[in-house]
Amino acid sequence: KRQRSERPQPNGISQSASKKQRLSHPSGSQPPAAFWDNLSKIWLTKRALREQDRRNPQV
Repeated sequence: KRQRSERPQPNGISQSASKKQRLSHPSGSQPPAAFWDNLSKIWLTKRALREQDRRNPQV
């Protein structure tokens, strides 16, 4: 395999810093309910469990 060489960018930013960052929801907030409704498969994650608890409150 070829090894990547770090070439300096013209504006001085390294290649890893110039990559697009993943957007996330503000801390403590959840994606809207429509997000969960439109998924074809819901993986068992902490956020998915939180949404399940939100939709099915304990009595």
